Amino acid sequence: RNGQVPSDALDDFESLVSTVVPPRDPLRPYLCNLCVVPSARRRGIGAALVRACEHIAFKEWGWHEMYLHVSMHDHATKRLYASLGFEPLREYDPKPWEVQYM
Repeated sequence: RNGQVPSDALDDFESLVSTVVPPRDPLRPYLCNLCVVPSARRRGIGAALVRACEHIAFKEWGWHEMYLHVSMHDHATKRLYASLGFEPLREYDPKPWEVQYM
């Protein structure tokens, strides 16, 4: 409305931000935008990329955990991360993004 944000849109702003933005404390590595070209999928490349990221985060940087997000509707990717030992932390449905943290 005329470039103004309705006041009621900000009523629950803090809880919205804490849901959408991952916690900053403690800081930890974030795996972002990992992808494999469709013609090369189902060959173990995604798993190898995740393991390479884990190696850097854990062995070289000294971290003990890493987080990422994946669409709630991307079942193949969710299965990949689950097979690699990632566990869901929470689910939420902030439109237009549908994200699950693992």
